[in-house]
Amino acid sequence: MKIKTSLLITCLIAVISVAQSPYAYAQEENQQKRPVLYWANFGIGTASGNSLSARVFTANVNVNTNYGVLGLRYFVADDAGVHGFWDVTNGLKELSIMYGYSFQYGMFNMTGSAGLGYQSGEKRGPSFDGLYAYDVFTFPAQVTVSFQPVPFIGLGINFYGSYNSEQNYQGTAVFIQLGRLR
Repeated sequence: MKIKTSLLITCLIAVISVAQSPYAYAQEENQQKRPVLYWANFGIGTASGNSLSARVFTANVNVNTNYGVLGLRYFVADDAGVHGFWDVTNGLKELSIMYGYSFQYGMFNMTGSAGLGYQSGEKRGPSFDGLYAYDVFTFPAQVTVSFQPVPFIGLGINFYGSYNSEQNYQGTAVFIQLGRLR
């Protein structure tokens, strides 16, 4: 039975590979004609999460090749508002490297990416004994939708989130986009 199962799986993989070949070849040919694009986004918005409510500044630098979008994101939240007295976050900062894909529809673009980041900030603990600093690795994700009326300037909205053991957050920002966009 073990031989039959592994033979069945091998045959299934072979059939799927052969069936995908024409599609992969056509996709590869289309991708070879795409130029390398690069851009920077600068935005302001809001973030909320575990007792966090803050204004934010975001900056993204991205390069889009045939293999996907590689980006660097910097995120800063100012002194946060308070949802609960015992849990206040101040000066949250995050630096992330992200990878994803971008889709162009005429003058509109949609990019989705996720990655790994480093977050630092100050937080008041449950024992009311003042603020403590924390540093933690985080898993950020974002989706941007932009309108690019000319090939080097765009406007858009960014939906983002970051997940870790200290301070999760999610939010939106509006941004201006500069670079080689199409």
